[in-house]
Amino acid sequence: MEKKESEQNESLTISNWRSLSKKLFSQEAVSLLSLLVAFLAFIGSIRSCQISQEALIQTNKQYREERLLVLQAKFLEKGNGITVSPTDESITFLEGTAYLPSSIHKEEIPIRTNGEFLYMGSVSSDLKKFLAKKISQEKGYAKVSLGGKIPLFIVSYYTVKGHSYMDKSLYFLSMDVVVFDEEYEQPSVNFTGLIFAERFSPNTVIPKKMLDDLINSKDGYYIPFKQP
Repeated sequence: MEKKESEQNESLTISNWRSLSKKLFSQEAVSLLSLLVAFLAFIGSIRSCQISQEALIQTNKQYREERLLVLQAKFLEKGNGITVSPTDESITFLEGTAYLPSSIHKEEIPIRTNGEFLYMGSVSSDLKKFLAKKISQEKGYAKVSLGGKIPLFIVSYYTVKGHSYMDKSLYFLSMDVVVFDEEYEQPSVNFTGLIFAERFSPNTVIPKKMLDDLINSKDGYYIPFKQP
């Protein structure tokens, strides 16, 4: 009788242990599953944050790019008249001021609301005198330079999407030059293009020395093209 009760107690103990083991295993499995789900959710939240941050950076970049000014130019068929306008039609040009190297022209060049450069008669005369000193005449020959470039710094005021901005940028003015062999005949100058080179901080002081260094450098200069 005692043996039978002992066997029954042993059986109950084993059964209880098995039941307890199943419960513990089940609870452990649930805990591990919960931890896994929480971990995956954490990874997902990090990825979502990264995507949101990338989207914000892209949005800010697009916002800024939509408000950057780049100018293009039209030139008179005869003479040296220049008229500039934004390459982006959503931008409205208000007015500006252009600066050539002081060794060419010492005065600032006002730019009207319609983009027209003022006082170009005086500017053209000074430029021809500068070129006559730089390019020596040769009897019996006309010297031709196609696509020569001079630096031009432009300060512009403009509006886009209801807000006004200021831009300071370095451009290069392309031109075709013919130097004749007659002693008192001035060179012929025709402007052919305006090339955007570099944007400067709005706090930048007009870099007159840089303009003179560019035009007077014996090694020449390069246009700092960049890839997007």
